Amino acid sequence: MERIDLLQLYNVSQKKRRKYRLNKNRFILATLLIVMLSILSMLVVSISKISQKSTETPNYLYDIEEYQAVIDVFDINFEETVPQEVELHIPEKELEIINTIEKNEIDNGTYVVRKGDSLWSISQKFNISVHQIARLNNISTTRVLRIGQILKIDLSGEEQASSGEINNTEQLIYDGDLYTVKKGDSLWTIAQRYRIYVSTLQFINNLKKTNLTIGQKLKVSNVNYRPFTVENDISIRELSEYFNCSLDEIIELNTKYSEHSRLKKGTELLIPNTNPFILTDTKIKKFNNEMTYWPANGTIASPYGWRKHPVYGTRSFHNGVDIENVKGTNIKAVSAGKVIFASYKGNSGNLVIIQHKNGYQTIYAHLDKIIVKKGSNVKQGEIIGKMGDTGVSTGVHLHFGLRRNGKFENPMNILN
Repeated sequence: MERIDLLQLYNVSQKKRRKYRLNKNRFILATLLIVMLSILSMLVVSISKISQKSTETPNYLYDIEEYQAVIDVFDINFEETVPQEVELHIPEKELEIINTIEKNEIDNGTYVVRKGDSLWSISQKFNISVHQIARLNNISTTRVLRIGQILKIDLSGEEQASSGEINNTEQLIYDGDLYTVKKGDSLWTIAQRYRIYVSTLQFINNLKKTNLTIGQKLKVSNVNYRPFTVENDISIRELSEYFNCSLDEIIELNTKYSEHSRLKKGTELLIPNTNPFILTDTKIKKFNNEMTYWPANGTIASPYGWRKHPVYGTRSFHNGVDIENVKGTNIKAVSAGKVIFASYKGNSGNLVIIQHKNGYQTIYAHLDKIIVKKGSNVKQGEIIGKMGDTGVSTGVHLHFGLRRNGKFENPMNILN
């Protein structure tokens, strides 16, 4: 009978047990390692999502068509250049002089222009017409005033009509006057002679080119205006929205009409010209086969094109026009459409983008307040916000832009 060594048997059993326990530990260790790697992976994914949150498309862009329309809004820098002369800083010495003049302005019949003043606001303050102030000071009725400028407002020494008001269009405009172009003349020098805009000469002479020839006859005026023939029945109030001017300015040029007048097709009248820049086209402009409302009343302070950025000092392309007025001025939709963006966006500040027919989008930047909501349908002329200076801006204004199929175009192509 074979002898069994119990001690040896015990040692073998122990070795087998130890080997089995060692494998079990490895299994547990591997399981723990897998769990830790899974947790680590989940943490990495979560951190990645948080870091990308700012660049992701917001969940409110749930509509595919709307998403495609505004996918580039988050990548494009809607040029926020601003009026070059919005903020006018007055040296201390000049400010002291102005303060002295202000004390005596009532006595000597003058007025010192303050921030936010316009010929219209001053005329309302002193109960005289814009044209009377312009004539007293030998300036254009659409002249942009500067802070500290001294204006005469005393009518006592002026020859007037018996009523004390000039209400005859012929007294305001050189009716039938012609200017013969001489050697060395240009539209600019002639405009300066009559203190009007170059664009006014273009409008009243329907000039398609700015080149002149010696001996050429030009109609001239001492008032910035443009002729207009009504295409469809329209009200005076609607005309003011289409041409960026006030009711009173239109009535002052066309005294037989009132603020409640409606005009029939074919009616000829005069419209105040508020465009100080050279025109590429004098025709009545349309947008999707209709005349467009101006997005806001005001003065064009910065046109479309290359320019030096007033904040950064770099040369950049200004892909819109800046319209300057006081804070809170109504901003209106130039045409009917759907709001596809209405929120704050970096340098552009409070921004509204409206999608129109035929691939067009209109852009309204630097708003003080947004009134419409994303997804809402707006009518032509509907108020969508208030003018402000949010984002990168040196003054209160509206940056108005126009895009078609993603490409920027000159907004003046659609504004009358």
